Amino acid sequence: MSPLRIEARRVVLGLSGGADSVALLLLLAEAGVEVVAAHCHFGLRGAESDRDERFVRELCEQRGVRLHVRHFNTVAEARSNGESIEMAARRLRYAWFEQLCCDEAADAVCIAHHLDDNVETFLLNLVRGSGLDGLTGMRQQSFPAGNGTHPVLRPLLGTPRTEILDYLKEKGQPFVTDSTNSDTNYRRNAVRHQLLPVLQSLNPSVVQTLSKTMQRLQETQYLCQETLKHDIAAMLRTDQDICSLPVEALLAHPARQTLIRHTAGKHFPPAMFPQIAALVEAMPGKHYVHGDTIVVRAHDTIEWGPLHTPFLPDKPCIIDADSVKGDLRLRPLHNGDRFRPYGMSGTKLVSDYFADRHISLLRRKRARVLCDDAGIVWVVGYEIDQRVAVTPNTKNKRTLRTSEL
Repeated sequence: MSPLRIEARRVVLGLSGGADSVALLLLLAEAGVEVVAAHCHFGLRGAESDRDERFVRELCEQRGVRLHVRHFNTVAEARSNGESIEMAARRLRYAWFEQLCCDEAADAVCIAHHLDDNVETFLLNLVRGSGLDGLTGMRQQSFPAGNGTHPVLRPLLGTPRTEILDYLKEKGQPFVTDSTNSDTNYRRNAVRHQLLPVLQSLNPSVVQTLSKTMQRLQETQYLCQETLKHDIAAMLRTDQDICSLPVEALLAHPARQTLIRHTAGKHFPPAMFPQIAALVEAMPGKHYVHGDTIVVRAHDTIEWGPLHTPFLPDKPCIIDADSVKGDLRLRPLHNGDRFRPYGMSGTKLVSDYFADRHISLLRRKRARVLCDDAGIVWVVGYEIDQRVAVTPNTKNKRTLRTSEL
């Protein structure tokens, strides 16, 4: 095997005791990288998990490598979060690796994913149904989901597993084998032991071929991302914390679902992406709520933002101060609120005033009114009541600013 090229002084290595991570431990040592090993005991394989821990402890003692071991109740964690055991284990280990990087002043996390792993990931995502994100495979360097600040390095990602096994044999280095790796009830194992052999019968070099395909798709993804950044910069509008995209431009965009997913979709779970994308062709007023965020089909835009935070457009107004009755107070809009818009002879429901002006549901829900003892003085940021309008007889004027409310 070729020597590793890695720009890190100290790393946290995920060490399971399997062939791949053991080989990476040796290769990092040969490259002069200081290793802090981290072994996860997920409590899923009984005595075999205990055996793996013993092996890793003995290996690190023999090699003079500092080792951290963490026991997780993975099943309970998965149940409490409503996720699969695989997803829970992934989340737990990467969160722990990140913490170790901070505690140990390490530069990065090292994981022993190799070429065959990457091809299996590609095939799994292809079968599940995936866009470019899933079909470009893993990266040599990435950052885990969440708040991780340390990169995850995969120095063996371009190395076939056969080379790893040959390297360990040459070194006379033993390793442990996870017995569940042969259980084809797991989808990854089914790909490894059933699908890949069929593909290799058609193309003996299929692993290398699919690796090149992923590289081409990564290049395509880069070009798509640059185009998407340009389109988002041209189309996305922000008004305080309310964001919007023009419906007309979305209807004409060849990748509008992707564009929506990278803007509004960032605030919603993936299962809601199709419904959010469908808002483009929905009637105004259609909306979805997730947590405190709402996305709305407005008159000519798709808008999203916090649902309950007051929205106070920065549009000051001038009123007749002597017309105010009592103290001014700010409150949310109530059903049935009426006022006499400036310049009108009769009163109007505030909701009808908004509807006439195509004010979106999001902005209506977050609207505020400034009132005195006689009623509404100002629909904040929009219109004052005729009662407090400045006239030729006005003696004292007052400027109302949203920033002062």
